[in-house]
Amino acid sequence: MNKLVLIDGNAIMHRAYHALPPLTTKKGEPINAVYGFVSMLLGLINDLKPSHIAVCFDRPEETFRRKKYVKYQAQRPEMDEFLSSQITKMHDVLESFGIPVYEKAGFEADDLLGTISQKITKESKKLRNKEQINEVVIVTGDRDIFQLINEKVKVYGIGPKTAITLLSKYKSKSKIYKHLEEISETTREKLKKGKDMADMSYELATIKTDVPIKIDLKKMEDWDLGSREAVELFMSYGFRTLLNRITNKNGINANLQVVDNNIAVNNKNPKEEKMPNNQGSLF
Repeated sequence: MNKLVLIDGNAIMHRAYHALPPLTTKKGEPINAVYGFVSMLLGLINDLKPSHIAVCFDRPEETFRRKKYVKYQAQRPEMDEFLSSQITKMHDVLESFGIPVYEKAGFEADDLLGTISQKITKESKKLRNKEQINEVVIVTGDRDIFQLINEKVKVYGIGPKTAITLLSKYKSKSKIYKHLEEISETTREKLKKGKDMADMSYELATIKTDVPIKIDLKKMEDWDLGSREAVELFMSYGFRTLLNRITNKNGINANLQVVDNNIAVNNKNPKEEKMPNNQGSLF
């Protein structure tokens, strides 16, 4: 069975940053968010065992929502510079793993998750059976994403009862305004007066599923945690304890040998390596 795992990079990044104490490289550069991000990513891969994977990020540019409503997310604090300075390193790690990153100026990661999940489930039906995506799992901390759930799209960590409850709330606005006469007069008047703002809020909260991006399903399949580039990057960041968790997607250890900072990757006689049960506990 082919399973596509889509990860909200910003959600994981923020959780990792706030979960770990300050850590720095030998050069004095902050690295705690990168370490936590990678640890959680490896844990998710071990847990979900995807055949395909991709990560979506927000862009720093103003989004279409902010242009439409200037107060949108106005209360959200600016990103800590110690966190923002680590984003490039996270992208470098994902590149070394061969995991594609999707981001688009003017849109949020949620919009990309929505677009990819919906397009993949539709387009996958045209592929041969063994190439079809049978399940899409979205990893995020944002409840807005629940509006994307269908028979093939799921949200990691959320059961069907919770999903049904949330979905019923998201879909209730239009039905409420169709049945205003059935609602008490006081509430009805408040709803009428607030309809413009309700419409605006609904539009802002609706995740886009038509962002103009090029989706490459093949690239989502060609990831490999055991690449030489990944090992070298881990060494440069000082992530020695994470080296034992680098495996390819079949769970086979790359038989890494690290001697005096000289890295040799020997794929002969590979042996299985099980990830510690407590890994990924940050998520």
